[in-house]
Amino acid sequence: MSKNRPRQSDSQRKMQQCTGTPGRLALGLMLGVWMFGSPSLASTSERIWTDTASGVAIGGYDPMTYFVDGEALRGLATHEWTWGGVTWRFRNSGNLMAFKRHPVVYAPQLGGYGVMAAAEGLTARGHPQVWSIHKGRLYLFHTAEARDAWRLDPDKWTKMAIDKWPVAAKTLSR
Repeated sequence: MSKNRPRQSDSQRKMQQCTGTPGRLALGLMLGVWMFGSPSLASTSERIWTDTASGVAIGGYDPMTYFVDGEALRGLATHEWTWGGVTWRFRNSGNLMAFKRHPVVYAPQLGGYGVMAAAEGLTARGHPQVWSIHKGRLYLFHTAEARDAWRLDPDKWTKMAIDKWPVAAKTLSR
């Protein structure tokens, strides 16, 4: 042990074993907030694509079914909740309650707009049946071809989309 470092308590040592050095923990928290905590960047947008006919987010699909069922399923009008200025539909009360607890986690990234389009500084509504979950976040794509291209390097394309999204989102009407 270095003579210049103060002696750690057992609880400090255990915490460091679980989390790494305090500096790495702080860096990890800052990166997490940067990547996932800012609604205008990675989580959702102020502009969530809404079906013009029904007025519901992402065409009425339940955002929880991607995580729970591994497929895109429509929500029901009997299970609705307004978040982000938009009505969301859910298949059941359990999905609704889970979304209420963590909407930023479960809502599609970039407001449900296509990741590959955003990576090019454009906006295109993501198709609710063309999707992927990456690092615990839901992404929608305009086409299956765009999703396939994204899957070749999802970290690169997602970072590009996040970087360009604030400017691209300004082209959307309110």
